[in-house]
Amino acid sequence: MKNIKELCEKYQGSMEINIENAIFQLILSFLKI
Repeated sequence: MKNIKELCEKYQGSMEINIENAIFQLILSFLKI
């Protein structure tokens, strides 16, 4: 049970990083135009 909770927290953290990265890429692409 503890392992599942840890996995969920790790997955949640990586999802947040991916979303931030995607927003950053969008901003960069707007700046290039």
